[in-house]
Amino acid sequence: MVLDKVGLTGLLDLGICPRLEELHLTAPALISLKLCGCGLLRTLVMDCPRLTTLNATFCANMDNACLAAVPAACPMLHSLSLAYCSTAVPALVPELRRTRALTSLDLSYTEVERLDSLLRGCAALTSLRLSACKSLEDAALAPLLEPTCARQLRELDVSYCPLSTAALRQLLAAGRRLTVLNLSACVNVTEALFPDLSAELPPAPLPA
Repeated sequence: MVLDKVGLTGLLDLGICPRLEELHLTAPALISLKLCGCGLLRTLVMDCPRLTTLNATFCANMDNACLAAVPAACPMLHSLSLAYCSTAVPALVPELRRTRALTSLDLSYTEVERLDSLLRGCAALTSLRLSACKSLEDAALAPLLEPTCARQLRELDVSYCPLSTAALRQLLAAGRRLTVLNLSACVNVTEALFPDLSAELPPAPLPA
């Protein structure tokens, strides 16, 4: 499907269009695009310089090259959701360092392994969701220990991730800047981590 010179200035919602396999979109003023649930969508070519939000959750057949081109096509992107996009996401991650304005990223249920360039390049990132990323390496989040890396990050979801005890300790050590840390269903969360948690969390405010 070719949508040329679309005049919309707000949201274009094409979610759950079961026959949509190819989309070429030129929309100079478009702010938000929803493609969630377009399970057959393989080709996505965009010229959307003002796009700030892209939701492509459950677009599991997206071509690697198309995803990798998203940051260059949408330099003002603030929020990106690619949950359940499976194997296509790893090709995109190194390119996300181009999206300097990115604040919210959801890569849950994908095959992402490394995040070094992402965490070091996306200085504005405040929310990162990695739930059930079974291929996530222990070293993937190590850059969070660097004092100048991802300084704005406040919310981190690594629920259902196979992180080792050592990696979880690193997260807790880096957790002083976080306001939300989701470790649900992480099998290596044990009582041995509790002293680390109590040491890193700020004291609760006294009741008025």
